[in-house]
Amino acid sequence: APLANASAPTVHAQAISGPIKVDGNLNEPSWKHAGVIPDLTQQSPHPGVPTPFHTRILLLHDGHMLYIGIIAADPDPSQIATHTLVRDGGQGNDDYVAFVIDTFGTKRVAYVFQVNAAGAMADGLLSPEGIDYNWDGIWRARVKRNAHGWTAEIGIDTRSLQFGNNVRAWGFNVMR
Repeated sequence: APLANASAPTVHAQAISGPIKVDGNLNEPSWKHAGVIPDLTQQSPHPGVPTPFHTRILLLHDGHMLYIGIIAADPDPSQIATHTLVRDGGQGNDDYVAFVIDTFGTKRVAYVFQVNAAGAMADGLLSPEGIDYNWDGIWRARVKRNAHGWTAEIGIDTRSLQFGNNVRAWGFNVMR
């Protein structure tokens, strides 16, 4: 199943200590104190085997924004592939990072946010039937390439999301 599994670690989005400018740079002081998913675990083509495509996810929040920082290492940045710049366009052949946010804690339905290495954004609703890209949330994403790969900075206005009143933690899964 594409949603979080039962053994997933808990990571807390930390409160920001100053303004965040969504520009792809991750240089504001708050990022130094962000909640961290230190590296993703390879699922394909070799589950559990170390990968040179290290991906670090940083999480921050303020009153109504969830900020996500991505540090996407690539052993050969000249080979980073991007084919689309269209909103909600297919990114299956691109280098991208996707987030699944389960705000109801059901592990059945969730919001999907995706950004490729060129900054193209896609979002939708995930259900057992697949992803419906007709839903558009309120969010921003900016990407910067560098000598080690690329970084992305994302700001999601959580007021555009529905969530359960009694849910104490949201499910969160990442794919690169």
